[in-house]
Amino acid sequence: MFAKLSKFSLNLINYIDFDRELFAESTSSVLITVLGMIFTTHIFKIALLNKKISLLPFIFQSSSILNLKNNLELSFAMYMTCVKSSQFTGSYKRFLFFNSCLVIVKSFLVGSFIGIVGIFVLYFSKQSKTSMALNIIYTSVLSCFFSTVVFVITLLLILKIIETLNINCENFVMPILSAFNDIFVAKILVFVTLGSFNYPSCQLLFILFLIFCLTSVCLFFMLRFQGYKIPSQSLKLIIFVFTVNSVIGVIMERLFAKFPSINPLYHVFSTISGSITYIFAHKINNIIKIDQIFDKSVNVTLSFSAAICFLIYIIANYVSGLGFTLAFLIVLAIALTFQVFALNYIIEHIVLTLEVDNVLFSSTLLPLIVTCSDLLSLLSLIVVLYITLLFSNAIF
Repeated sequence: MFAKLSKFSLNLINYIDFDRELFAESTSSVLITVLGMIFTTHIFKIALLNKKISLLPFIFQSSSILNLKNNLELSFAMYMTCVKSSQFTGSYKRFLFFNSCLVIVKSFLVGSFIGIVGIFVLYFSKQSKTSMALNIIYTSVLSCFFSTVVFVITLLLILKIIETLNINCENFVMPILSAFNDIFVAKILVFVTLGSFNYPSCQLLFILFLIFCLTSVCLFFMLRFQGYKIPSQSLKLIIFVFTVNSVIGVIMERLFAKFPSINPLYHVFSTISGSITYIFAHKINNIIKIDQIFDKSVNVTLSFSAAICFLIYIIANYVSGLGFTLAFLIVLAIALTFQVFALNYIIEHIVLTLEVDNVLFSSTLLPLIVTCSDLLSLLSLIVVLYITLLFSNAIF
C-alpha cells in the first residue's frame, strides 16, 4: 500500500506545476521540527501516566506554554538573525543581552498568566482541588522562566555557529532550534511539575520569590537599555493571541478525557501547519522585495510538502503500533493538506496587501501565523475526530 502511495505521489508531482527545490528544502526543515515534536509528545504521554500530574490541568498548561512561548521566542530568534545579517550599527552583543532580558521578563509574565488561567480551569473542573493552586502558578512560572533561559543560551550558541560556518539559518538552524526548544520545555515542565509535590507551600513561595527577584534584575537591565529594542506587538494582537491560546488549552483539557489521542495529534498537526505557512509567508515576502512575480505553484508545493511530512509521521506511527489506524491517519493527512492550502491562501492576501518588512514580519505576521495555525489545527482535529465517531465502523 505504501508503494502505491509513493508511486501516486511521484505521478502527481510530475503532473502539477511543482517547485522541486522548494519541496526538498521545506520538507527537510519541517521534518526536523516534527521529529522534535514527536519526542515532546512522547515525554508528555509518559508524564500523563503519573497520577500526581492528573491533579493539575497539565494538558492546558503544556499546550498553552508551548504555543505562547513559541510565539514569543521564535519571533525573538527570527528578529535576532535578521538584525545580525543586516547592517546593524552599534554593539550587537549589548543589543542581544538587553533584548534577551526583555524576552525573559515577557516569559515570566506568560507563565504568570497561564498559572492564573490554570487556577480557573482547575476551579471549574469536576475534580477541583483548590489546594493545587500554588502548584499551578509554581510550575507555570518556573517552566516558562527556565526554559526561556535555556532557549536564549541555545540561541547564542547557534548564532555563533551561524557566524563561524556561514550556515543558512532559515532552512536548518531555525527548525533545529524550534525542535530542541519544544523538548526542553517538555522536560522542564514535567520535572518542575513532579518536583512541586515534594516541597511544602512555604518553599514553593520562596522559590517563586527568587524567580521574581531574578526577573526584576532582568527588568532593571531592560529599562536601562537606551538602544533599539525588539518591536513590541500591538495590544489587540496580544489580547488575540493570549485569548485564542487560552481557549485552545481549555478545550484540549476538556477533550482529553474523551479523546486521549488529541494531545499528540494536535501538536504534530499545528507544528506542520505553522512551519509550512511560515515558509510560505517568508517566500512571498522575499519575492515581493525583489519585485518578482509570485508563482502560484508555491502554495501547491508547500501543501504537498505538509502532506508528505504527515504521511511520514503516519508510517512511523503505523509501524510502531501507537494505536491509530491507517485509514484514520490518512483522513487526517487530507484534512491537514486542505488546512495548509487554505491558511497559505489567507496569508498570501495579507502579505500582498500589506507592505511587510522584517519588523512587521517578526512582530505581527509570525505570531498571527502561529496562532491561526494552532486554532485551525484544533478545529480540524475536532471535526475529524467527531466524524470518526459517526463512522467508527468504517474508520477504526
